[in-house]
Amino acid sequence: MAEFNKNIMSWVDYDNQIKTKNEEIKQIRSKKDEIEGSIVEFIQGNNLHDNVFNISSMNTQLQMNTTTIKETISYKFLENTLLKYFDNDCDKSNDLMTFIKNNRTSSDKVSLKRK
Repeated sequence: MAEFNKNIMSWVDYDNQIKTKNEEIKQIRSKKDEIEGSIVEFIQGNNLHDNVFNISSMNTQLQMNTTTIKETISYKFLENTLLKYFDNDCDKSNDLMTFIKNNRTSSDKVSLKRK
C-alpha cells in the first residue's frame, strides 16, 4: 500500500510539472506567433515570398511556406456533402450517415483523471 501511495504522489507531481511546462510553452508559442505574424506581413508587403533567409549565427535558414489545410471531416460536413451528392435525397443521405456511424470501430482506454 505504501508503494501505491508513493506512485499516486509521483503521478500527481508529474502531472503538476506537465501543467506548468504546458503553460510556459503556451506563452512562448503565443509570443512566437505574434512575431511570426509581423515577419509574414513584412515578407508579403515586400514581395519576398521566394527568398531564403540565412541566419548564419544560428546555423539555420528561414523561408515563408504556404500550406493548404482541409476542413475536418465532421458529421455535419459529411451530412452536407452526402446531401449534395445524392441531389438533396434526405433518405439516401441519412441511410448512409447511419451506416457510417454504426460501423465505426471503438476501443476503451483506461487512464487517470484529476478532479
